[in-house]
Amino acid sequence: MKYENASDVIPEGLLKEVQKYAAGKLLYIPSGEEKKQHCHDISGYGHATRGDGGGMGLNHTFH
Repeated sequence: MKYENASDVIPEGLLKEVQKYAAGKLLYIPSGEEKKQHCHDISGYGHATRGDGGGMGLNHTFH
């Protein structure tokens, strides 16, 4: 991913609106096609703690 100057990419009116909320901040703008995932969805941690079969769970007994 490369960085671009927002004034080279975003129309002036929209840029002024964004500046009201985030002037001087570094923003990541997702493509809109990406599926939103939480870190525990990737690691499986959420499944393990919820006990929904996605992991061993916290009370798993080893035989």
